[in-house]
Amino acid sequence: MSGRTLGVVDIMVDPRQIANARSLLAAVPRGVRIAQMRAVNKVGAGARKRIVTKLWREMAVSQRSIRKHNVWLERGTYSDPWAVLSIVGRRIPLKEFQARKTRKGVTYRIRRTGKRKLVKHAFLQTTKKGKYGVFVRAGRGKDRQPKRPLIPLFGPSAPEVVADVKALSERILSREIGAKLQAEFSRQINVLLGQMAGTVAGSAK
Repeated sequence: MSGRTLGVVDIMVDPRQIANARSLLAAVPRGVRIAQMRAVNKVGAGARKRIVTKLWREMAVSQRSIRKHNVWLERGTYSDPWAVLSIVGRRIPLKEFQARKTRKGVTYRIRRTGKRKLVKHAFLQTTKKGKYGVFVRAGRGKDRQPKRPLIPLFGPSAPEVVADVKALSERILSREIGAKLQAEFSRQINVLLGQMAGTVAGSAK
């Protein structure tokens, strides 16, 4: 199930830093792009982790589920050395919300401190295609026959549960994609220079 993209942030190194790095890494093949790629990926992963942790503290789902459905990170590559972090309003399958089978149906919890709710006539099942989830049969009352189609049930997305998720993400990103990105890019430059110095020293022995 697709969801509306609520926010997209490009994580890119400042062009002025890149210009300065070219002279420092002149002797390192592809050094500038490698340093860029490593820096944006590390900072992007750190920013996503902080956003996901904040959401996880309020929602009764796993961090893995939040990453998969609502907080996406497209990592940078050598060809495109920048990362993209997206907040997506994609609904999370109901099974992820601590779903439990009961005699009346399936219960679940949306918020970590909230009460459990019941979906009558629902059940947990693995389909013939291997998809496990919470389902109901199409139809109502006596019309729910075993051969009727299965309808998968979904809970809300993170932005539907945590109202200020976009503002929260922007606050975290403003801290991460500033001084931290600059510092990480400088650190990656020093790592490459250290590796080059070690290689030169080794070949001179």
